[in-house]
Order: sequence, then structure tokens, then C-alpha cells
Amino acid sequence: EKNKPYVGDVEPLDSLKQEYINGSQVFVQKIEKLQGQYGTMRRTRGDGNCFFRSFIYGYLEWLLVNQQEDECRRFLNCLQGWKQKLVDIGYEPIVFEDPLDMLLQQVQAILIGPGVEGGIDQQQLVENFREDVWSNTCVMLLRFITSAEIKRRLEHFEPFVVGQYEMDVGMFCERSVDVMGEESDHIHAQALCDALRVREHVRG
Repeated sequence: EKNKPYVGDVEPLDSLKQEYINGSQVFVQKIEKLQGQYGTMRRTRGDGNCFFRSFIYGYLEWLLVNQQEDECRRFLNCLQGWKQKLVDIGYEPIVFEDPLDMLLQQVQAILIGPGVEGGIDQQQLVENFREDVWSNTCVMLLRFITSAEIKRRLEHFEPFVVGQYEMDVGMFCERSVDVMGEESDHIHAQALCDALRVREHVRG
């Protein structure tokens, strides 16, 4: 996996289907169902951070390709609001300010658009996410936001955490959310989507 880019090139879904054509027919049927709605895909490196990286790359690419100016502005305001929320939950500003500013600048560049000074195009977005420091810094910020959202809404998330992981929320966040390279599940996905007010469709 270390030799794979963090974010891959666009490729047809049929390439995924061919990997399973002589194996699990359940997977083949699911891929065929996906082909009814989607034509292409990107792969991400399976390094434990793939959910967070896929989520934010896919969302930013959608903003850029579809020129979603209103959604860009909403997202910028949402990110700005997380500065105080992170402090309130116990994160030191020195830990998250630079990563947050970096993501804010990226969204502002998307708002400006491609071919304009200060803007960004799709190729540059891909290159940013393939660069080690930039890409992982972005993932780290999303992990902090996810962890903070779980702690802020303790009553909602605690039953899921205790029932699935048999540990309290604080320990869960410390071991399974804040740490880079830890796999994600539905708890992480719901918390991040709720925190950023972004819809996500999980297909499987």
C-alpha cells in the first residue's frame, strides 16, 4: 500500500469489477449496482486514514467540478466555527490552527475557481492530496473535529461506543479517532458528517 498514491487517478468502475469477476459474485453484483449510478472512481491508499481522505477529497472535488459557490461559503463558515468548538473541548490552538488555515485556504481557492489567480484546478487538488504533509495534515484536522463532535454529543454517541468498543467515549476518541492510521467505522462517519453538515452516501 505504501507505493500507492494517497489519491489515485480516475478509472472506470469496470476495472474494479474485473478484479472480482472470477471470485466473489456477491461483490460483482454490488459493483454492477454501483455502475447503474456511477461511471468512474478513485482509489485511496488503505492506510487506516482512507475514510477521512476519501471524504474530504471527494467533497472538495465535488465543490470544484460543480462550482458550488454557495456550498463553499457555507463550508468556510462551518470550518471557522470549529475554531472555538475545538478550544472548548480541550484542544490547544497551536495543534489545529495551521491545519485549519490550510484547509480554509484550499476551500477559498476552490471558490475562486480554476484559471484565475489564487484559484485551483482539479489537477492541483489531486497533487495536494498526494503530497504527504499536506494530505496527512488535512486528515489530522478531520480526526480532531470528529473526536470533538463525539465528545460534544456524548449522550448520542456513548451508547454506540460502549456497545461496540466496550470503553468510554474519552478512551475511544484517544485510541480510535485522534490517532492517525486507525480504521474508521459508522461512528466516525456520522460524527464527521454531522460536524461539517455534509451528506454522505455509503454504498456497499
